[in-house]
Amino acid sequence: MRRKRHWHLNIKTNNIEKGSTNLEKEIETCKTVYKNKIEQLFNSNKSSDAWKGLSFMSGYKSKSCMLAADDTLAFANELNEFYNRFDTLDE
Repeated sequence: MRRKRHWHLNIKTNNIEKGSTNLEKEIETCKTVYKNKIEQLFNSNKSSDAWKGLSFMSGYKSKSCMLAADDTLAFANELNEFYNRFDTLDE
């Protein structure tokens, strides 16, 4: 019984190792294809598309607006209250 379990475990381990190496090879192939695609975009003077591809590869996201106030008057009053507390300490 132990030998049978050990044999099954070896088969599973070998299949995982083979699957892992196949996955690594496939990932490397895809990376190479995508790299060639980006290089082709640069070579064909489509630099904006190439930079979009590079930002996608690197996971870069542009910075969005930090604050968007719906009620600007209320937001301005909140900011004034926040910063005015420092003025009361200076007096």
